[in-house]
Amino acid sequence: MQNINYPSMSPMFGERALKTPLHAPSDATSDVLAVDAAVRKIHYSERALLIERYQLRMHWREICGKWCWSRSAYFRNLEEAHESVKAALDQ
Repeated sequence: MQNINYPSMSPMFGERALKTPLHAPSDATSDVLAVDAAVRKIHYSERALLIERYQLRMHWREICGKWCWSRSAYFRNLEEAHESVKAALDQ
């Protein structure tokens, strides 16, 4: 089985989201599915940033280089993406 590479850390709360890797979508718990659905609802650019950071595990310098952002712009955009996910979860 291959891990589907769901992040092991919660970007919203800074704690472990999963104790074991996910090998299939059927392994996901309801909270993982809720966050996944919320991420799908946010703007494409915010979703891409979260995927690059948490799923692809890109370093902030790599992301800044790709998007032509300063360090402060990266952290501001990341915070805004987190807030968008939170808002989508609260809907």
